[in-house]
Amino acid sequence: MTLSDRQQALCLVSLLYESEETSALLSFFPAQSSALTAYAGQWLGEPPELRRNRLLKRLKKMKQPKVASELAAFHPDWIGKALAGETPGVRRVLSRLLPPQRESALPGKDQNRAVSLTAAHAGKEIDPEVLQVVEAHFFHRLIGGHTAVAAVWEPLLRLPASAWESVFKSVAYEELAVAFYRLKKSAYMAVVNRLLLADAKEIQARMTRLETLGSTIDPRQEERARLHLVSLDTGRISAPELPIVLGLYLLSKACCGDDEARACARIAYRLPLKRGKLLLSLIKRHRAINTQASVVSYQKRFLKAAQGILASEP
Repeated sequence: MTLSDRQQALCLVSLLYESEETSALLSFFPAQSSALTAYAGQWLGEPPELRRNRLLKRLKKMKQPKVASELAAFHPDWIGKALAGETPGVRRVLSRLLPPQRESALPGKDQNRAVSLTAAHAGKEIDPEVLQVVEAHFFHRLIGGHTAVAAVWEPLLRLPASAWESVFKSVAYEELAVAFYRLKKSAYMAVVNRLLLADAKEIQARMTRLETLGSTIDPRQEERARLHLVSLDTGRISAPELPIVLGLYLLSKACCGDDEARACARIAYRLPLKRGKLLLSLIKRHRAINTQASVVSYQKRFLKAAQGILASEP
């Protein structure tokens, strides 16, 4: 059973103030008792001080307005681009939806104005309906509307911006290892020698792990991976960018329907402008030729990488 935000908050507060009586309190909610107890269990075994700090951190995160959650994830490059044609009034209201690190994206003189406005209006509330209208207008300028996406994409959309480079590299390492597997060393070292040392070592490590799988690797998967490298023209991509560009390429292979395209577009706006534009162009190129079967396989690879990162979060 999925717990609502209120149910999670009840559980966290009870742990914070009456941790020894939490189980007794939660028993008053028989329909959700087992789910609440399981949710509380992840903190019960921790030392009191560590538990208190983690509970406060989680409650603070839950307190943040939901309306700002996705805007806060957008890269400043895209925020600045979208706001360039907006009126000062829209920019001022939008500054209330953005965390401090995103306010710098406001164009021109509004950068300083946004900071002063945020300070001046601290403790004052803007009508939630006004915030919703401005947010909807902002999303319309970027992706044509603030529409929902399928649940399968939610782990990817929950990733912090700082995690995306790791996700792209992880999936790209796997692809490169498969592409080079069973090839003569002389056939792939030209590519490996161009990579950063850390990237090359990671690919070699994954190739070593693939040896334990042997013939269970589908030869068609190997052939597709090699064709992807040919399509990218790797000789024209700088060494630091190669794994990331390959990751962008593979994410575009996870789209064929409107739902996938919307989800990938939202991911694009979390990336720096150059990378985001590249992802959008790759989606446009591949969406019509991708098959549903291949889309699912690429989605699983990205979800696996994303879930590994989310599981390591405190």
